[in-house]
Amino acid sequence: MPACQAKPAAPEGGDSKSTVRGRAATPAQTKALQQLIQKMPGVQEVHFEDQAAAYENFKETFKDNQALVGATRVEDMPQSFRIKLNADAVVSEVVAELRRQPGVAQVVSDQCLTDRAALATDFGLHLPDEVVCPGGA
Repeated sequence: MPACQAKPAAPEGGDSKSTVRGRAATPAQTKALQQLIQKMPGVQEVHFEDQAAAYENFKETFKDNQALVGATRVEDMPQSFRIKLNADAVVSEVVAELRRQPGVAQVVSDQCLTDRAALATDFGLHLPDEVVCPGGA
């Protein structure tokens, strides 16, 4: 299930494809992205997670590490879409399409995360998604 984090937004008066590092996607980019995702073949469900919800999930995940939780602010969290795909969906096509969209900084596929974790655990290899999942999966 890919999740996309908000990409820095276009500068004032700039092209929607250009970005300024460190700025969140604009509301228009977020809305357009959600509409695109909902229409994509293979998408079963999509959920937008704003910074506040991401922070609550972060706090729950790291509740045993209060130093980390205490050093992290809501503003540090990315906006993201959590997408559930049908079993027959072509993950690489969904990921490739999302990576091309304005407002998208990163697409993370659970499939790649699992493969990367196995390579790290079994062989001590730490490889980027592009190597582990060529073609964008």
